[in-house]
Amino acid sequence: MQWLNEISKTSVDENVRIFDLVKEFLHNAGKDDVVAQCETSEQEVYQLSQHLNISIRKCLQIYTEYFSILSQCPKSVLQSHRVYLYLQWVSFLLQMKTSQSCDVVFEKLKDFLDSTKLLSSTQVVNVALSLDTLYKENLMHVNKLFEELATIRTKDMSTPLEKMYSNAKAGVATFLNREKGSASAMEFVIASELVLLNRNLLTLEVAAQRSGDWLIKLTSRDGDWFLDDLLLNSARAVEMIGNLPPRQNYDEKFYKVLNGIKISSNIYQGLYDLNFNFHTIIMPETMKKIQCDEPTVLQMIFDVNKLIMDIGLSIGDMILQLEKLLTCVLMQMDVSTAYEYVLERTSFAKKRFQMLIPSQNESLTQGQMLLMGFNGLFDKLTQEINNLVVTLGDLEIPKSWKKLDHVKEAKSIAPHIFNAEVRAILEDIFLLKRIKTISEFFVLAQESCATLKGVGSNMLLTDDQLAKPVKQFIAEFISRNILGIIPENVTYAVCFLLQKLGLDITHEIEQKDIGAESKVPLDDLYTKAWNILLKEGVFSQNVLSQASSLETNLKLAWEKLQEPKKIEQKLTLMQSSTMRLRSQLAVHNVMFDEILTLRNFASIRAKFIVDIQAEVASLQAVYRR
Repeated sequence: MQWLNEISKTSVDENVRIFDLVKEFLHNAGKDDVVAQCETSEQEVYQLSQHLNISIRKCLQIYTEYFSILSQCPKSVLQSHRVYLYLQWVSFLLQMKTSQSCDVVFEKLKDFLDSTKLLSSTQVVNVALSLDTLYKENLMHVNKLFEELATIRTKDMSTPLEKMYSNAKAGVATFLNREKGSASAMEFVIASELVLLNRNLLTLEVAAQRSGDWLIKLTSRDGDWFLDDLLLNSARAVEMIGNLPPRQNYDEKFYKVLNGIKISSNIYQGLYDLNFNFHTIIMPETMKKIQCDEPTVLQMIFDVNKLIMDIGLSIGDMILQLEKLLTCVLMQMDVSTAYEYVLERTSFAKKRFQMLIPSQNESLTQGQMLLMGFNGLFDKLTQEINNLVVTLGDLEIPKSWKKLDHVKEAKSIAPHIFNAEVRAILEDIFLLKRIKTISEFFVLAQESCATLKGVGSNMLLTDDQLAKPVKQFIAEFISRNILGIIPENVTYAVCFLLQKLGLDITHEIEQKDIGAESKVPLDDLYTKAWNILLKEGVFSQNVLSQASSLETNLKLAWEKLQEPKKIEQKLTLMQSSTMRLRSQLAVHNVMFDEILTLRNFASIRAKFIVDIQAEVASLQAVYRR
């Protein structure tokens, strides 16, 4: 790699001519014919050097690609490969130079041929076919996504999506600076948009809560995982509150509510990043290192498994016990001393796990870096949840506001994360789930790599199967930590906006007939505000219509901007998976070259040899000239 990088930077300056130094002297000496010959020769030498550099670069590139594949093969496989053994035996014969050494090599050759017969050629072929099928399917999806992205990007070439969005923002800013009552009208329009968005958010989150154990399989109409929709809608909420006119007289509680919405959206983003970075970084790197029997990675996996064994209880049983303890706390029941043991074992697991995570200052092994990177994706979630608790934990909201239908519905699915005792138990539960998730993924990765090496089953695990532990963690984290938080606080944000515009929210709620369900519709408050604010002249109908039109344009521009981003993220995921499968296909082909060649599979090793021979022949031709 170093050679390749160095030679890639090396260039010959076409403008530098050696004979320029004596050109004037030769002209003065009347040797114009010599000057012409020199220039011709120099041009030929320059062209030869260019051909030479290109050929050398190609050779190094081929060797680099081949080395990349070999570096992913287990050393045990490479050392038992016939090419390695042939070299070893030839060296032995040349060193010994006796007939007895020939007998020794003959016996070793027999043993080698017998050992190859023990390999299941059927399994090797099945794995190769499965890899090839998965690779081609992924490649087809990648091409389809490229087409979708190109279609979106070329749909309206006259105005780029980013420009449409910035123009819409500029239109809103101009409106706020020129029209009387524009700020109040824009606040009212945004409150209206938040009410509509909140209904969608509640529908999504209630569906997620009702899915229970099936949440991991919940998808939208477009086939996207439920997390994608939750993230998009939470980002919409953040975008809308970000469009509020800048004012100095907002209530401090209102700022807390807005900040709570942003942090909640950050949690969804953190969960998305966990899934995304797992697919694009952790999974391919883990597979690569386990595949080549990287000792520090195998040691790290052993240490994680040993930690689990040393706890003395299964993690599943510990989680069940902590769930029972959580129920006791929520129902304000007396807590039995029987739970002390599971809490002590959880504390032990936490300390031991922290010992496995190195500090930034240490010189890290590949195994430590992998575990540190994997664990860091979970740490971000814990930090954001703590930020949310600090931000909203002491928020005081009028009791009457909690009678609103959106609040009641949100609270019916919301976890009790603002209760200190509950939060502590949930942290313990999700620490154990984190360790369980990491361990389960490593087990699946080892099983998949064993299949590639021909020593496991012939079942090749797909990306979805490998990612199942992580997706399970994400689904459980959402249902136990974050559902209901954004809808509840969006409702409070609407209330603060309407109250600031002049509607007495508390009075209006208390005057309502709450009915048998003890709920006041948020839509009714919005309708009442619309009538009162127009009647009192807070803003005119014309200004309100302008604000509504501008906000709609801004919303549509933002949503159009998300379309290519969404496809680009899908494309990145699919490309990562495709590259990993292509790499595994090449590694598997090299490891079982003899078996696959007999079954009419193209030999990657043979292709490398042909390619390098062609480039060497090109180099020889250059040197002969």
